Amino acid sequence: MNIKKKGSAGTSSSGAASSMSSAVPAHVWDKEREKTLMYSCNQSWKAGLFTDIKIKVGDQVFSAHRLVLASLSDYFKPLFEHDSNTKGEITLHNMEAETFSMLLHYAYTGLISLTTETVQGVLIAADYLSIANVKSECEKYMAVNLDCDNICDAIQFARGYSLVILGQKAQQFLKDRLPEVSSTSGFSDLDPNYLASFLKDDNLVLRVKGKPLSSMAREKLILETVLEYLSRREETDPQVLRTVFETVRLVALPKSEVKKCFKNFKHLKKNEEIKKYLDLHEIAIKFLKQRGQDYSLTEPVGGEGATDVPDAWFRKRKLANYEILPGKAQYAAGGHIAPARGFPPFLYNDPELEIEQVEVWIRRWDGRPVIGGLAVTYRPNPSMDLDVDVEDPAPKRYAKGLCESREDGDYFCATFEPEEYVVKVLLSSGYLIDRLAFVTNTGRTLGPFGGTGGGDHTEVAPQASMAYLYDINCAEVETQGSLAIYNLMFRWIKLE
Repeated sequence: MNIKKKGSAGTSSSGAASSMSSAVPAHVWDKEREKTLMYSCNQSWKAGLFTDIKIKVGDQVFSAHRLVLASLSDYFKPLFEHDSNTKGEITLHNMEAETFSMLLHYAYTGLISLTTETVQGVLIAADYLSIANVKSECEKYMAVNLDCDNICDAIQFARGYSLVILGQKAQQFLKDRLPEVSSTSGFSDLDPNYLASFLKDDNLVLRVKGKPLSSMAREKLILETVLEYLSRREETDPQVLRTVFETVRLVALPKSEVKKCFKNFKHLKKNEEIKKYLDLHEIAIKFLKQRGQDYSLTEPVGGEGATDVPDAWFRKRKLANYEILPGKAQYAAGGHIAPARGFPPFLYNDPELEIEQVEVWIRRWDGRPVIGGLAVTYRPNPSMDLDVDVEDPAPKRYAKGLCESREDGDYFCATFEPEEYVVKVLLSSGYLIDRLAFVTNTGRTLGPFGGTGGGDHTEVAPQASMAYLYDINCAEVETQGSLAIYNLMFRWIKLE
């Protein structure tokens, strides 16, 4: 029998140790430990085990663990680090016990339940205690639960607590729902400086039922809003009156529209401060008429008192994000449908243009009715660079004749109401344009005008929050002794 010495076993062990020393270190991570730790803290808190601090809020006293509170809040951490006089109890003022209970529950579970009734109180407490995550979640909750009844309160709340996201969402809500908001009881409580800052913005785009307003409609709404605000406040402070009323760019409105807006606010029309602006309105209108609607001031406004006209009145506001697009085809292009080509450069590109009516003349070709002439009339708008008499309560129309064909024959006129726009054109064409019909956003169909020949085609407004027929272009040809329409194209405008 061979008996090994004790040292021989040591030699063998030394070799094994040497082999193990070359192994890669292992980092063991218990994925459940984090959950277990929170669960254990929560269970200890519920059972009142190992708590080392009491927090008094109102008439209630809450027990908790300093470590948990310090990890939750930048308010508690320095308090526990540097204040040795807490003696195991601290008192929180200006806070509801129910609100603190919700925050304490969040500290141990990571869960907090918000409602429209509790969210403001929770946000105020979270702001005071520097609990950033809870404050952020409260802000997001308020931003997605805005309505006409709470919007004014939300605006002031956002300003008071520097809530950028809520402030931006509230301002967009105001742009989209201003008529409804201005009729609420809380609207007059808005700070006049905030309202003035909102309304005077050069890029202010207002919408009604999701559709951006034209310049005249927008300025009319702003004037109505200002009058409603001042009337409800029974405002008498000259500085507030000037600050708020000056946001209305009266020059974008004819006197007839201003008069309509004041119909229910005659007491304000007598106010001395407002009377000054109404006098300036007439001065500015006359100046623009002399300058041919040129809004770019290269010299001071002339005339007595004209230097008091607010500079903002002579700056055009942004209408909306818009794009003017050609239609999909040329119709009656030598008897074919051809791709739409670019419109001639002399045609208008002013987003303020709105078609008020389309005149259609019918003639005979080979014994059947075809379109012999077209003319477009645009709705008068004193903010447009067109030949419009802004002082006349019934301004003359600006018409662009597309075809001067006026032979004897049938005549039709498709007239569109204010805020009624063409969203679809139905037509038939072959060598000439045989028939036209216009479908509007109100569901009305005007036409068809013309005969029954040719192939049927449809042009539809592009997809957008608002889009409608902007312009028509065509050529005329003399055939069989009379003029007729061919190469008909449409342009559409879309607003976002």
